[in-house]
Amino acid sequence: MNRRQIAVLGFLGSLAVMGLLLSIVGLERIGTALSTASPGLLALVGLFGLGQVSAWGLSLRTVMGSLDEPVSRRKGIALYASAMFANNVTPFGQAGGEPVTAYVINRVTDTRFETGLAAIATVDAAHVFTSISIAVTGGLLTVTVFSPNQQLTLVVLGVLGLGVAVGVAGSLLVRYRRSIARGLEVPVADAIHRLGAAFPDRLANLLQTARSRFANFQGDLGRIAANQRTLVLALGYSTAGWLFEVGALSLALWGLGGPVPVATLLVIIPVGKLAGFVPLPGGFGSIEAMLVGLLVATTPVAGGMATAAVLLHRAATYWLPTILGGSVSLALGVTTRWG
Repeated sequence: MNRRQIAVLGFLGSLAVMGLLLSIVGLERIGTALSTASPGLLALVGLFGLGQVSAWGLSLRTVMGSLDEPVSRRKGIALYASAMFANNVTPFGQAGGEPVTAYVINRVTDTRFETGLAAIATVDAAHVFTSISIAVTGGLLTVTVFSPNQQLTLVVLGVLGLGVAVGVAGSLLVRYRRSIARGLEVPVADAIHRLGAAFPDRLANLLQTARSRFANFQGDLGRIAANQRTLVLALGYSTAGWLFEVGALSLALWGLGGPVPVATLLVIIPVGKLAGFVPLPGGFGSIEAMLVGLLVATTPVAGGMATAAVLLHRAATYWLPTILGGSVSLALGVTTRWG
């Protein structure tokens, strides 16, 4: 199948999951809950969604600056909106969207493709780290300040275990990154050399170019890792983006009459995003189902209200960035340079 057929199948799968979720919860109950949403509530939730895009765009801008490719705040935010569009319409999210984003960065800023890939990969890695940190913080607050039920306790323990595992793995990767890179460099170079010797000159040149680009990508990652100020700022903006997303769901629940402690949402949001690894565009359908299931299982919020709040939240953090990013990507089809 070609990419278009895969995308169509992905969206059909998402619609099937969404249809199943809505039918299980009940359209009437969801509609009743949504009918209480005021225009002011919708605007506030939307503003939090824009806040998330802006914060993560500034994270990308910070990383680009460390690579001697400075961009304006507006351009950084627009570039990240384009990245979110690519992630939200591509199955497996970041795995399929990062190369597209790197290509967009390449067109807009005249940077090397591998430089753009290193920048967006760093930002996405920061998101993973900060999401786990936020979930661990929420779990500790829930256990020490609130009185979680058995289901929430299990979720918290799972998050804490995942946080420890990722922390240990990340520390080992950072500490031994040079040794790992050197260990990979020899077999990769040997494989490229063998392939180049076995195929015609044109393919050999292509493989040599790939080797050069990999070296550039590795060098750019090293430059980012060596800049502590960049890493701190990127992590700070990434954390702010997650807090905007938590705030969007918190506001939606509060406005519909089902407030949930923010500490609980600090756990639920990152755990719910794990459903994005399902091969559906941007986790559309799977993330909604996961968030609703977590809310119903761990809080007193009823299914209809939980689903309504999640739909408002996802409208601000999925559909709004997708529309904005799609507009940016469409504009890039007309012009490749803007200030």
